[in-house]
Amino acid sequence: FHIKTTAPATIVQIFRLQTAGISDSESAITPRVPVRRFTGVFDNRNGLNSGLAVANPGASAITLQIVLRNNLGQVIREDSLVLPAKGNIGLFLKERFSQTANINGLIEIQATDTTTAAEATFIAMGSRLSATGGYTVIPY
Repeated sequence: FHIKTTAPATIVQIFRLQTAGISDSESAITPRVPVRRFTGVFDNRNGLNSGLAVANPGASAITLQIVLRNNLGQVIREDSLVLPAKGNIGLFLKERFSQTANINGLIEIQATDTTTAAEATFIAMGSRLSATGGYTVIPY
């Protein structure tokens, strides 16, 4: 098919594996360019475990300012992480931020260059895993 637009467009491919008796496994993949900030969702209810992976494609270390909000929009935790040049990190939110256990909400991340304090860019991907083996990957 053909799409014509004057606005930027993003393409996402979703792959799903369905097996009787267990949660579906999903993976959503999209080409991404580095961003300066994003807001994503997390869901750690009912045995789900939300994860986050962040990569720094730049030549300088960056500081990620993180704000976590519950489903009412209230701030439940603020933190920061430093990623070295060309570095990356992967974590499960409820293991790193215990305030996210058994709730759903939003995660906001903004990056700054640790040397110049200017805005910096990063690449992020989220995931949601179930206790029965199903997962969802959420590109940010």
